[in-house]
This record gives sequence, C-alpha cells and structure tokens, in this order.
Amino acid sequence: MQPLKGRTFAIVDTETTGTSPNYNQIIEIGVLRIEDGVLVDSYQTLVRPARLLPDIITSITGITNADLENAPTFDEVALRVRELLSGATIVAHNARFDYSFIKNEFRRLDMPFNAKTLCTVKLSRSLFPQYAHHSLDDVISRHGFTCESRHRAFDDAKVLWDFLQELENTIEPELLEKAVKKAMGLVEDAPSGKQDLVAHLPHAPGVYIFYGKDKEVLYVGKSIDIKKRVLSHYTQDHTSAKELRMMQEVVDIEYRETTGELSALFLESKLIKQMMPVYNRALRKMKKLALLLMYKDVAGYRTARVEYRDQIELEDLPNLLSVFRTERQAKEFLEGIVREHQLCPKILGLEKAGSSKKGNSACFQYQLENCKGACLGKEKSAFYNARFTDIFRKRKIKTWPYKGAIVIKDEVDEYDGTAYVVDNWCLVKTFSYSGTESSEHEEVAVEFDYDAYKILVRYFLKNEGRKHISLYNPATRVSFEDRVIG
Repeated sequence: MQPLKGRTFAIVDTETTGTSPNYNQIIEIGVLRIEDGVLVDSYQTLVRPARLLPDIITSITGITNADLENAPTFDEVALRVRELLSGATIVAHNARFDYSFIKNEFRRLDMPFNAKTLCTVKLSRSLFPQYAHHSLDDVISRHGFTCESRHRAFDDAKVLWDFLQELENTIEPELLEKAVKKAMGLVEDAPSGKQDLVAHLPHAPGVYIFYGKDKEVLYVGKSIDIKKRVLSHYTQDHTSAKELRMMQEVVDIEYRETTGELSALFLESKLIKQMMPVYNRALRKMKKLALLLMYKDVAGYRTARVEYRDQIELEDLPNLLSVFRTERQAKEFLEGIVREHQLCPKILGLEKAGSSKKGNSACFQYQLENCKGACLGKEKSAFYNARFTDIFRKRKIKTWPYKGAIVIKDEVDEYDGTAYVVDNWCLVKTFSYSGTESSEHEEVAVEFDYDAYKILVRYFLKNEGRKHISLYNPATRVSFEDRVIG
C-alpha cells in the first residue's frame, strides 16, 4: 500500500488580504498538482485584489501594493486554477482556510466549486502526537526542510510536497493511509466495542435509527452518507453531554436507504412522529397544534386568534399566520410584536376592553405611546392592516408558487429514483421509477403537514433542488421531460 499512489492531490497555498474569506481576497496562489505520486504540473501567480493591502499583510508576506499593480485579477486566472484543482483533493496547511478563500473567489464569479480536502496540520497531529505544535514553521524545523521564502504561496506549498514525500518514505503504509483518511474526514473507525454496530452501515443516503436496551428508540437521524454521519456521532470533537449520554446507551443501529436527500428528510420526519424517539423531543409530533389564525374585527382591523387543532386543514392556509407548540408560545410571540411593532394589544385580544360602553377606550400601550391608536380609530384600518401583514410576512405560510401539481425527482442517478407529486404544499403521491417507466409506490392521505412544508420550502430554496422539478402529467403519472420550472 502506497497512500500517494492512485490519488490526485492539488497542494495549495494562498496569501490573502486578511483572514475573512467573505470579505478578503487572494493576493497570491501556488498550486502543485500530484497524480499517482508524481508532480505533473505547477502554477504560481500574484493576484490583484479589489482593495489595497493592509500594512500588516505586507510585513508578513513582503508583497506590496506596487507588486500587485500589474498582476492579473482572479477572474483572469480562474480557469487555469480550476484546471489544476479539477478532480483533485486539495492539500493545505489548515486546509479550511485556503479552501474557503478559493471557494469564495469562484463563488464571486458564479463558478460552482467543491472539493475534498486534506489538512496537513491534522495529518501532522495524527502521525506525531508527541509534539505540541504543528505550524508550518514547526514542520519545517522538525523535518529539516528548507523554504526559500516563507509566507509566499508557491514556496510554502512546495514544503507540503516535501512533507508528503517524506511521510511516504518513512511511515508504515497502513499507518499513513489511516492518518490520511482521518485528515480527510474519511476515517471509518468507531470506538472500541462499537465496530460491530457500524460495520454494516452503507455509504448511502437514508435514515438511521439508534436503539437502546429493550429496543427503546433513542434517536432517528438522516444523512446523505449514513455511515459517515453515524461515525461522526462517535468521533466529533465537541460532543455535548446529552449526545455523549445517548451514544453510551446505543446497543443497536438500524438503517433504511433512500434514493436521495429529499426522501431521507421525508422518511426522517415520518419515523420521528411514529416512533417518538427519546432524543428527538423537539421534532416529535405535537398532540395539538397552536395555530395563529387571522381574522378581522367588526371595525375591519386585522387580528389574530390562537386555536388548538389536531392538524392543519387546507382551508386554514390562507389565514394561517404561524404555528406554535403551545398557546403560551403564541401569546408570548404576540406580546413581543406588540412591543416591537406598535400593534394594538386590545385588538389582538391581549388586553380586555375598557369600561367605555362603546368599547372604544384606549389600550394601555397607547397610554405609554407604544400604540398608534387603532383601538380609538386614530390609526386607520388600512394602514394598521398593511403593517400587520408586513409583520407576519416572513412567518406566514408561503403561497404555493406553481399553478398546479408538480413532480419532484429524488434520484440515485438520471434514470432511477423516487418521484413525489406535490400540490399546494401537500404530498399527494409517490412513485418509484427506472428509466422511463414508473410504478405507483404509495397513495398518500392528502393533508397539510407542517414539517413537510418546511422541508419543501428549504428544498425549493436550493438551486440544485429546483433542477429536479417538473409539471405533473396525470396521464403519464410522472413527467420525464428535461424541463425545469420555478
């Protein structure tokens, strides 16, 4: 086994205008492309940013504003950089830093970019735990490397190539392979005594279920990679006391594969409601829903009333302002918007009517100058209602964005997957399909499910999700046209 063989790496170092990838920019980049353990290409360039360099960056790197004056901008070198990074695992010292800057530079150009990373800080820590420090200066000193110009991108990247080659020549292959996988987040080792629990889990999308003694359901989770996600429960660095306690109780793990992330989300929501897991308290089905419904009072002012329901009916949607777990939460929310937005507590039913026979006494908030006088008719209903609508705009159930039913494909690949027929936020049917053939998989009771609604809203916000949406054709059950709507 030779860990560098059979892999493609792009060893990268960047110098930047600062430490924030969202605000700062790359001023120099160096890349060495390694294929099958051989250096096959390299590139280095200064990059002209959109702002002047801070003095502290010049003092660290030696790069000046004059040096950058005639340098290319990132958009001028983007294709060359992407060519070197294509299909490669990015290797960097503190890889998250360099990767974030590169990803954000591509994002500014509307060029999608994703890659696996190998952090040499993590690699050094894993292989040499006897040392306290693992900065690049420490690595250079410890291994006797030379670096002609520290804090210059290409020279720093070249040190990492020297480091990888030395590891290949001096570390036992099995140990190095394990360390490389760990530094890439690919370690598949569970804690001692737990290996049998995770050995059967697949690298596939779906849902996993943790069981305690006597088959007690502890937790239901979902992931696009079941095995990797379950292992993270055991191996993440900052496990909460609650999660640590849960993992100590796990005696069995069941999984159910799905065709993709959307199917996993739907299945997770369904199983949590059915199984009522101990550690999924926040997501378990509420026995009653506290619905905040909109009405108009006799004077034409919009108001809200809390009603308990077993479920949300379709006819509720036009007037549904928000959903809460308890009546207390709903009332606390109303009290908050009264304070923040000067709505009238009397109109909202939070304050009893005064003693006036006409019922037009001022509310207490008006006396505090925190109500604009809707209770006295001083704020016209049209203005009050416009403010009311605007306040609830973000919380209100969104209007269905399509003219009819749609099909959402959740695919293993282009030809196999699950299709969901959805209309007015309600799941109508599901189909499994292969090639251009589809078979009815499950009839669904058509009802509005608040958790499914939230899943769909988040899905629609994802650009990649919208690519799998098409109009529903009842005659053929599922539309396989390459037409995207939205």
